Amino acid sequence: MDRFVLDRRAAGYRDARSAWSLRPLLEYLREVGAAPLLVQPQVVGPAEVMVADYASYLTRERGLADLTVRRETDLVRPFLAARVVGVGDVLGLDSLTAVEVTAFMLARSESASPATVQRTGTALRSLLRFLHLRGVIGASLVGAVPTAANWKLAGLPKYLTPEQAGMLLASCDLATAVGRRDLAILTLLARLGLRASEVAVLELEDIDWRRGEITVRGKGDRHERLPLPSDVGEALSGSRTRPWHMTCGFRPQIRTG
Repeated sequence: MDRFVLDRRAAGYRDARSAWSLRPLLEYLREVGAAPLLVQPQVVGPAEVMVADYASYLTRERGLADLTVRRETDLVRPFLAARVVGVGDVLGLDSLTAVEVTAFMLARSESASPATVQRTGTALRSLLRFLHLRGVIGASLVGAVPTAANWKLAGLPKYLTPEQAGMLLASCDLATAVGRRDLAILTLLARLGLRASEVAVLELEDIDWRRGEITVRGKGDRHERLPLPSDVGEALSGSRTRPWHMTCGFRPQIRTG
């Protein structure tokens, strides 16, 4: 399986690039007898004993699927392993403090992606509830797990530099109607600072070629007239080789959400 994954990565495939993504397929093949059954590793050490007990709780009392149980236990295994004290025979959870719980999450955030840290926090809260329920820890420490920030699109740049904007405009293929349409849309966005929703509702009647003005319909049915720079006018006139609302028009092509 590892060789198959490496070959897919080398070939540039975008799916089934990790052993984890192939687990559902392997489970199915094992169920139908097309692949050998997975040999469960022997439980050794206090951390693994606790992991096995927690996995049994997730399966029997919470009714989670095997794949979900493995994901949950894999996320909290490092936390339990770090609590082994002495020669490895004692799992020091009776003295666990909120400071230690928070410190584990902070250390995890330095080496893992925001999404993984967020999942780890969710799994650790579940484990702490289990430990409190079993009487392993005297107090609930769920509140000591910090919330991990994982905002969508947080990795995207806030804005493009003038050089990047120029490269984006230059990438439009002016030999095609779609390319000329794209140039008109991008020029309106870049030069006039319009919202996508404002560009999407533009009509030919909104452009006053004689006065060099364009009417922008914004939120709340507001209408504003803006000067039409020469380069914006050239881009708009270049997109008019066919009727405005066919494939070279704006409206069907812009997402506003």
